[in-house]
Amino acid sequence: MCAPRVSAIALLAALALHADAGAQTATSASDTQTVQNLALPGTVTEQDTSTTSTTTTDTGTTDTTTETTPPPTGTETTSTSPSEGTMTSSPALDRPVTKSQTGGEAGSQPLSQRRQEYEQSCSGDEAVWPVSPLDAIAGSSVTDRQDRWPWALLVVAVVILVAGTVTHGQRRRGAPESTRMNRLEAGGAIVGIVVALPAVVGLFFPGIGTQHHPPPQATMLVREVQARVTRGEFIRRALKAPDQPKIKHEFDLREIGDVIWLQMDLEGFRGDSLELTWASYSRPGGYSVIPATGHSLQVQVGGSSDAETRFIPIWVGLPQYPFQVRFRLIDDERELREVARTGDMRGSQLRYACTT
Repeated sequence: MCAPRVSAIALLAALALHADAGAQTATSASDTQTVQNLALPGTVTEQDTSTTSTTTTDTGTTDTTTETTPPPTGTETTSTSPSEGTMTSSPALDRPVTKSQTGGEAGSQPLSQRRQEYEQSCSGDEAVWPVSPLDAIAGSSVTDRQDRWPWALLVVAVVILVAGTVTHGQRRRGAPESTRMNRLEAGGAIVGIVVALPAVVGLFFPGIGTQHHPPPQATMLVREVQARVTRGEFIRRALKAPDQPKIKHEFDLREIGDVIWLQMDLEGFRGDSLELTWASYSRPGGYSVIPATGHSLQVQVGGSSDAETRFIPIWVGLPQYPFQVRFRLIDDERELREVARTGDMRGSQLRYACTT
């Protein structure tokens, strides 16, 4: 009778142990689910492939955690797979001009190199590269600001003459028998005539007498850049016959460049001679001046104008890399008056057209 009791007690103890193990497993699973539910969306877990830890629980479950060490700051990383990456440095903003890039304009090269580049430009598919006609020619508008002193004298003369006439009329009403002018009236008439004469001369002959000039000031702006215009097109359309240079070789007229439209607002430079200079600057290498690209142009201001607005086209040849053009306006005393520049413009490897 004792044996059945002992068996029953052992069975109850086994059931109790089994229920305790099941409760622990359920609690562990619930905690794991709770941790997973607390994770925020978009959270990134750092992993380290060099460190791996394995934990074995009493229930036989294996927990493996992988951590990845982030790359050092200040480097650019390009990932090829989730588990590996290739670190590459950032490229430089500008690269210096190499020896293979002869640089400069095509027209500054020796004759053999110019001819060779022209033949390369007009062979194969490159021959279809388009060029642009010149849209317009240089123009200007003049504002002639006359001096005000003739008008002031004319007003004074009119006032004197009107006052003398009114006084003489009133005196005649009081004494009809007196028709002659007294000394005061005669003197007023003479003063009015003397004052009116230089006023009339100053109005009909500008530039005589004392003149008032506004202080010299200049404004210079790059209004537009017209791309791919041949040298021959610019010479024919923009330059007068006496100013056209003599080009010996026909293919030099087919050199491609850009036409820069420059607006100049001049005030107070009546009769002065100004000098406009410009040159091309290489973007690779920190905008250093490109050899053999410096040019100048004389700007003669009219002798009877205080204010002028001019639109001047400037043709520049293309280097083989990005560049910009900078302008300087210098007065007759070699003082710098104004500066302007273009933005970065594209160069070209082949700089000749098959037609002018």
